[in-house]
Amino acid sequence: MMRVFIADDEEPARRRLRQMLGRTGRAEVVAEGSCSDEVLEALRQGRPDALFLDICMPQIDGISLLSREHDLPPVVFVTGHEHYAAKAFDQQAVDYLLKPVTESRLDQALDRLDEVIRKSNLQVGTLASEKLAVSCGDTVYFFSVCDIVRFHAADKYAAFFHKGQEYLVEQSLSALQQRFAHLGFIKTHRSELVNGRAILSLKKIASGGAVKLSDGQVASVSRRSYNDIIEYMGGEK
Repeated sequence: MMRVFIADDEEPARRRLRQMLGRTGRAEVVAEGSCSDEVLEALRQGRPDALFLDICMPQIDGISLLSREHDLPPVVFVTGHEHYAAKAFDQQAVDYLLKPVTESRLDQALDRLDEVIRKSNLQVGTLASEKLAVSCGDTVYFFSVCDIVRFHAADKYAAFFHKGQEYLVEQSLSALQQRFAHLGFIKTHRSELVNGRAILSLKKIASGGAVKLSDGQVASVSRRSYNDIIEYMGGEK
């Protein structure tokens, strides 16, 4: 059963959607919130499979929240304002439900969520099963690609950090890019290859930019790649 979070600043709207989801037998509401801070705090406690997110909320509206936070679960917007639809889909929302939500439209949204979640699980499974072999002396270590957030150039080879230790890969950065592009690894600089899923923020600096990654590392971004990173992460240039 799908685990969902409902965010809406109106309690009656949350109650109605919670009851409708319950009647479908397809979703369990694991948490609710009335503002963006409550959404983010709930996500720190545990990740639901999907968010049903109101657009007009205190603090940060739903669309701004989705554009700012790149690691949210799949989002269905639920709103009384139809004119936000284009912006919502620009942020790659799964669906856009107008209040009052009907049972048939809710079923369609759940169908779409099921498909997105299924594909995401397949991608994560593929990423987790992909291994990288690294030789150190007389020992060969095997790393899951999903545990690597950044490769950086080391002469004609590449290197990465894992649990504070640096490992050398006897392949060029370009070769690794070709090998792992389908898993979300992107070139941010001629000497940097990063896991797109690990990007937390992008800062503009004189030489181009820098991305902060989920393990605290920082990777350089060239001027040429700066806008490409924004576009890749679903933002506007």
